[in-house]
Amino acid sequence: MKDKIFIDTSAFFAIMVESDKNHKIALEIFNKVSLNYSPCTGEPVLSETFTLLKRKFGIYAAVEFGNIILLSTHLNIFYIEGDLFSRSWEIFTKYKDQDFSFVDCLSFAILKKENISKVFSFDKHFNYMGYNVSF
Repeated sequence: MKDKIFIDTSAFFAIMVESDKNHKIALEIFNKVSLNYSPCTGEPVLSETFTLLKRKFGIYAAVEFGNIILLSTHLNIFYIEGDLFSRSWEIFTKYKDQDFSFVDCLSFAILKKENISKVFSFDKHFNYMGYNVSF
C-alpha cells in the first residue's frame, strides 16, 4: 500500500492555472505524486479551491476543476466530522502568532488524525508545522 500524500489548495491551484508561478513544477510534482503516493485531500481544501478558482477565473473554471476532482477514483477526500472541527479550533487558537487560515488548521487536524506526514503544497505553513513537503 502506498503512503498517503495530502494535496493542499496551493498545489491544486498551481496545477490548474497555467499562469501560476508554480504551474510547471506543480505538474512535475503531481506526476511523481500520482505514481508514488495515494493522493488525498480535505473537504475544506476543495471548498477553498472551488471558491478561489471562481473568484479568479469564473464559475466555469471552478466547475471544471470540481468535476475532475469529484469524478476521480484516485483521490481520497476526508470530510469534516466528529471532533475534527474542535481540534482545528484548538490549533487555530494555539498558534495565534501564525497567520494560519482556518482551512490550514482543518488540514492540520486531518493530517494528524489520519497520520499523514507528506503534503503537496506551496504553503509555508505546512513546513512550519513539521510536515514533509519536499519531493
